[in-house]
Amino acid sequence: MATFNESLVEFLTRVEGAYGLGAQLPPVLDLVKATGLTAAGNQLAYTDFFTQTYGRKVWDVLNNQTKGFNILRKVPFGTTVGWRNRSARNASTSPVLENTNLPSVNKQTYQQIWSPPRAVVTMLGVTEQAQYLAGLEGGIGDALAVEQEFAALDHVKDINQQIFAKNDVVVTTAGASLTAVVEPFTNLRVGDVIDGGTNAEQEVVTSRAITTGKHGFTKISGAPITNFVDNDTCVVLGRGGITSLEDIVEVDGRTRPGNNSEDNLAYNWGVLPGSATNGAAARTADSFNAGYVVDNDGVPVFLETEMLDEAIRKIRERGGEPDIIISGFDQLDRVDQLLQGQRRYMPEATFQVKRGGEATLPGFQSGFQLATYRGVPWFPDVDVAKSWYHPADVYTEQGSNVLVLDTRWLEMAVASMTRYFESRDYLQNDMLGIKAMFFTYLELRCLDVRKQAKITDLKTV
Repeated sequence: MATFNESLVEFLTRVEGAYGLGAQLPPVLDLVKATGLTAAGNQLAYTDFFTQTYGRKVWDVLNNQTKGFNILRKVPFGTTVGWRNRSARNASTSPVLENTNLPSVNKQTYQQIWSPPRAVVTMLGVTEQAQYLAGLEGGIGDALAVEQEFAALDHVKDINQQIFAKNDVVVTTAGASLTAVVEPFTNLRVGDVIDGGTNAEQEVVTSRAITTGKHGFTKISGAPITNFVDNDTCVVLGRGGITSLEDIVEVDGRTRPGNNSEDNLAYNWGVLPGSATNGAAARTADSFNAGYVVDNDGVPVFLETEMLDEAIRKIRERGGEPDIIISGFDQLDRVDQLLQGQRRYMPEATFQVKRGGEATLPGFQSGFQLATYRGVPWFPDVDVAKSWYHPADVYTEQGSNVLVLDTRWLEMAVASMTRYFESRDYLQNDMLGIKAMFFTYLELRCLDVRKQAKITDLKTV
């Protein structure tokens, strides 16, 4: 058995000796006996005859889980572009006394929500040279196939991230378009419509810098475009991409971190790039289009079971029945810790809940692991939006939000299932290479916002 402290020459000597050669090594191996060679040395180092090769396998170290997208039910988009909500009862019901007139005729109140499908595209491609070289020794094989494999994963991952995208940002560096810095800047996409904070104009995102936070903005309504003000909170009013759960479970008038001069706004369905008008009504508390938000006026606190109980109770008071809780892994750990004391009163068992191809974390016999809270399955997703805090102009990311949902009223409406397009026409591509894309046309719809809740302004564990 080889030892770990022998040199290369000693190892070769022993191996060759097994074939009867003994120490009769080729003369060239005398050149590699020395260690610690100087630049002026004439002996060969391992780098003179060894070339690093990495093989054809590419190990993906990124988290590609898409639990939220998997859980939500998928339905055909259908032949309509929105839906109606009944927001008020017929108020004519009344006792009628003998010989009195009948009550006046009244009617229900109906609201219209416009929610068109949104296009999501992932582009990929390889040059002719890259495709050829990838097939040589040390290459990854079919470079286009590798790009296709990972682009397909990234396409669905991006949809999942859009589903959980946060619906506000804070200006951390004042300035104009392409100068101001907003965070968390990865949540803004091209086509998103935001309010301009103190300046009260509405802006549409025209370019996205996901590493610097210096997005491009164009004014579409309000006062003349001015610089973004430091520490301003800017709320997302509309999406160029998919409506997120954070957009859906929102309400006007709540206090957020940062300056709050414009924080009375909330997301409005139907706002598309270049337009600041839509048919959506104000989303005041308890109105037909307002979700229930448990917050702490922008100041982060630790999640408590009382907050979960409040969210569940409010959904039930509005006629719903929560069937899913989604958060980051941090809040799942937090509730594990809060409920750890109950373990002594519970039998040891393995318990797991499955939904939409995804499963909760199982409970193990060796310890306490949360699968449900009050009978509601709890699913962790790494893409769930995080709370944030910005005291003294210092942006600090906090713990993940908690979404308490009645998914009977939530659906992914698919107008076009994911398709793959490819072009090998060099003239059309204007390059010596192959261009391709994945394309999906869909929208996240919530037919009853009142039966959804979220808990925000949370610290991490």
